[in-house]
Amino acid sequence: MLFYKFRKKSSRYLKYLLILYKSRQVPVKEKIIYVDVSEIVINRYLYSFLKMLDISGYTVYLPGDPKIIDVLSKTKGENKYASWLISDKIVKFGEPLEVNIIINASQLSNNYFSNVLPETSYHVPMSCYPGFYQNYQFLNQKTENKKRKNSAFMSGNIDPAYYNNIADSKYFSQPSRKQIADYLAKQNYNFEVNSFDDLNAFIRGAKDRKVIIINTVEAFRIDLKTLPDILQSFNFYIAMPGIVIPQSHNLIEAMACGCIPIIHNEYAELMKPQLIHEKNAFVFEKLAELNELIKEIFMLPEDRINKMREEVFKYYHNFLSPEAVVQTIESDDFEKIYIQAEHSSLRLLEN
Repeated sequence: MLFYKFRKKSSRYLKYLLILYKSRQVPVKEKIIYVDVSEIVINRYLYSFLKMLDISGYTVYLPGDPKIIDVLSKTKGENKYASWLISDKIVKFGEPLEVNIIINASQLSNNYFSNVLPETSYHVPMSCYPGFYQNYQFLNQKTENKKRKNSAFMSGNIDPAYYNNIADSKYFSQPSRKQIADYLAKQNYNFEVNSFDDLNAFIRGAKDRKVIIINTVEAFRIDLKTLPDILQSFNFYIAMPGIVIPQSHNLIEAMACGCIPIIHNEYAELMKPQLIHEKNAFVFEKLAELNELIKEIFMLPEDRINKMREEVFKYYHNFLSPEAVVQTIESDDFEKIYIQAEHSSLRLLEN
């Protein structure tokens, strides 16, 4: 037993040394930032935030703490996203000799939904699915003048084992993803597609003014490289909430591709700044209103839709894009920078 514990401890220490050594091979860019992540949850949202800094030309340094490196070395489940910080050679470990920006541990917080905010604070916005930032170029290749269907689209997991939870939340009062999907499935404009070929046939065909919802658990998945092109084929996106919080990565991806969100008012208000009805989104308050709202949207003239799409692109580029996030970090020495952590953020709110 003692030998086993010694061997396990030795193996972990050697792994730690190897990761430290490999991090020294990460090239140093012109700008350097040191981020002390020792007091927050290391998750997919932290990965996206640090990757945005990398995209914007920063070398990212983290503390050389064995506990931090141990978490980043785990590759199963939700940990796999944070592990990309090492495998994709995004971070170096230790304190740099020269630095442009320092973000201390006291500045970072997962208390994302706190109403008690310091004088200067910044909520890092919900990000795209982390894989988009690994290959940022194909999310950035937008064809803004592409002909779009005057229809609404959504693709994502709608497993009721998870995506009904928010309906019972103590903190939010909006219908769940499953409730919205079930409601829309009963309407005349619902159009069912069962395969990627079916979806492409609809996009190329004459049928229009439909709502297409793809449950990736029961139907099919669209790979990340193809998804931006599909999103750019639709005028509207049904912004459904996540598992336990309203924000979900698919809204950000849709806005990056110029889709106008159809979104619950509580979700719209949580965006910073909030999305505004008939400016950069179509906002509903009750599920029963959604049917008539979509019918009205489908009858809008093309010039008004195009004007709203310009506002969606403007919002994405000014507030959600990696460049916008990094420019905000560069603009001020914030007392608090809030990073989303889903369940952990809700626990902090409760406490």
